[in-house]
Amino acid sequence: MSIEITIVIYVITFLFFATIVLGSFAIAKMGERANLKTFWLGYLPVIQFFVLGRLIETIDFPNFRIPKAEIIFPLLPVVSFFSILYVPNVPFQVIIVFLCAIIWLYAWNTFFLLYANTVKKANIYTLVGGILILPLYIFIFLLRKQKPNILEEP
Repeated sequence: MSIEITIVIYVITFLFFATIVLGSFAIAKMGERANLKTFWLGYLPVIQFFVLGRLIETIDFPNFRIPKAEIIFPLLPVVSFFSILYVPNVPFQVIIVFLCAIIWLYAWNTFFLLYANTVKKANIYTLVGGILILPLYIFIFLLRKQKPNILEEP
């Protein structure tokens, strides 16, 4: 492998981890600003979704809400991962991962609706950030100083 490719790989890896660290810092700060006692969990990967769940409280769908987002949000990636590893029936794996992905996107949309200024901006953040991990952490970092909006009942 040439030295140029090695340098590019190191730069991309550094940017990836730097973005995640900035996003984690932002999640912890948002939790601290919301007076969460466990705001420091925002610094830990995967467990930081507990703090995000505490911030949004519920996952909002068009016609209903899922309560206890602090439990559901961190479990979604874990359930998806273990269903791929341990569920022997491939169609059942696809259904589990698909349902987790849908709930995941709605959870992020609830978060972005809470902190973004407009619905359009929140939907763009959800579509781009819900699929790609790096923009997600960048969006969280950009919204870290925003005060939460009041969400209406669905």
